[in-house]
Amino acid sequence: MNKEYLDFATSLAHQAGDIMLAHFQFGVSYERKADKTHLTIADTAINKMVVDKVASTFPEHRVLGEEESSVANDSEFVWVCDPIDGTTSYVFGLATNVFSLVLVHKGIPLLGVVYDPHMKRLFTAEKGQGAYMNGERLRVNSLTVEESVIGCTGKRSKTVDSAGLHAAIERTAHRMMFLGCVVYEGMLTAAGHMGGHVYSGSNPYDGVASALFVKEAGGKVTNLLGEDQKYDREIKGIVATNGVVHDDILRLVQKSLLQK
Repeated sequence: MNKEYLDFATSLAHQAGDIMLAHFQFGVSYERKADKTHLTIADTAINKMVVDKVASTFPEHRVLGEEESSVANDSEFVWVCDPIDGTTSYVFGLATNVFSLVLVHKGIPLLGVVYDPHMKRLFTAEKGQGAYMNGERLRVNSLTVEESVIGCTGKRSKTVDSAGLHAAIERTAHRMMFLGCVVYEGMLTAAGHMGGHVYSGSNPYDGVASALFVKEAGGKVTNLLGEDQKYDREIKGIVATNGVVHDDILRLVQKSLLQK
C-alpha cells in the first residue's frame, strides 16, 4: 500500500509542478492573506487539486493544507500539503519554491514528496526506507555548528523570540541563511549541504517534510523544546539537524524561549 501512496503523491507533485510553471514569471499577481503573506492563483489551484484527488482516490483520508483542508473526520491518515512553500520568492519570480506533500499516520510522517519543478528535483522519502533526490540517496553531513550553514526561514513564533534566536545562531554558526523556503532548507539539510535548520513557527505543513526527510537521511528532528511531536496539528516549531549540531541549537533556543 505504501507504494500506491508514494506513486499517488509523486503524480500529484508533477501536476503541481506544471501548475507552478504555468503561472511563474517575473512578478506574479497575488493577493494578501490575513497574516499579510502572499497568495497566488497557483497556491489555491494546487491545494484544491490535492483535496479533490485525495477525496476521489482515498475518501477515507483527509487533507490538511495551507490554503484549503478537507472536512475533518476521524481518519488516522492525513495528507499534509504546502502547495507552494516559498510563495514570496515565487511572486518575485525567484525559483526557490517547492510543492510539499506528506502522508502522516496518527500524526507521524509516513511518506512524502517534495518537488522543485524549476530544477526538476524530486525528493521522496518513506519511513524506515531512506530519503532520495531523483533516486539518489540523501545523507546528512557531520559538520560542527561552527562549520555549518544553518537555515532560519520563518520569523513568527509563539514559542521563542525569533530575532534573538537568529542573532544567537548568527554568532555561533559558520553562516545563517534565510532561503525563504522552509521546506527547501530541510531538503538541503537532508542532502548534507546545511548542518541544520530551525523553523520557529507553528504551521505543520512547514515542518512535516523536514520531520520525515532529515530523519530518513540520518539526522535528528525535534520541536523547539527538544521533544517529539505530531504533525497533523499545530506544532511548536522544528529543529532539524545533522545530529551533531542539535544540542548546540537547542541550547540557543532555550535562551530565547518566551516562557521559561
